[in-house]
Amino acid sequence: MNSALASGITHALDYNQAAWNIACLAMLTQKDSALAEKSAFIIFAPAKKLEKWNKTPQEMIKNTWETIEKQYKEHGRTLQAEESYMKSAVDYIVKNSMAISREEVIQSMANDQNGSCEILKWFYEQTCNEYGIKPLWNKG
Repeated sequence: MNSALASGITHALDYNQAAWNIACLAMLTQKDSALAEKSAFIIFAPAKKLEKWNKTPQEMIKNTWETIEKQYKEHGRTLQAEESYMKSAVDYIVKNSMAISREEVIQSMANDQNGSCEILKWFYEQTCNEYGIKPLWNKG
C-alpha cells in the first residue's frame, strides 16, 4: 500500500516491485490454491505516474513469472517441488491483476447510472468537501 512501483529493489535491480509483491502473494497462498485463484495485485496510481514508469505496470505484471524464475536462477536456487505450485499461483494472480489510474476510477463513478458506486461516490465527495475541492462530476 502506498509504495512506489520501482523497477528494481535494493539487492536486485532487475527485480521489480510488481514481481516481488506477486511472489509474496503466491507464497502466502501455498496451502490454499482456491485463495490463489481469487488473489490479485492491483496498481492504483495517478495516470501521469503510470505513464512515467520505465516499464508499464501491465508489462511488469505480465512478466512476473519470468522475473521470479530469473531471480531464483541468478542466486543458484531452484524452485524444485514448489515450482509447479508457484507458477500456477503466479499465473492466477497475474491473470487477476491490473493497473488502473485514479482518473479511470473517478470517471467510472461519474458515469455510474445504476447506483453501484454510491458508497464510493459518497466517500469521495466527503473527502473532497473536507479539502474544499469540488468532485470532478460537479465542476460544471
